[in-house]
Amino acid sequence: MRGFIYKRTHHKQDGKDSILYYAVIETTKPGTTKRTKDWGPSFRTRKAAEVALAERLGARHAGAF
Repeated sequence: MRGFIYKRTHHKQDGKDSILYYAVIETTKPGTTKRTKDWGPSFRTRKAAEVALAERLGARHAGAF
């Protein structure tokens, strides 16, 4: 199981860009070789997304997720 940070830019009509970061965990389904992506909530900064990713991976490894 591993995770990554995904950066998404939304182009608004007023010309300003909105940048959001997502903490994504990549896992395999039990009994198969298919991979799935579990997308977390969006964050305004990359650092906040990295902290959330570490917390989500820790909870997943502990079996609480």
